[in-house]
Amino acid sequence: MRIIFCRARLKFNNLFLCIIAHCIYLEV
Repeated sequence: MRIIFCRARLKFNNLFLCIIAHCIYLEV
């Protein structure tokens, strides 16, 4: 079974919106 866990981070700096997404693949 493969589980995909995605984490989204919102960062606001210098009037710019930066979106960083971290995806972790777990194999159980």
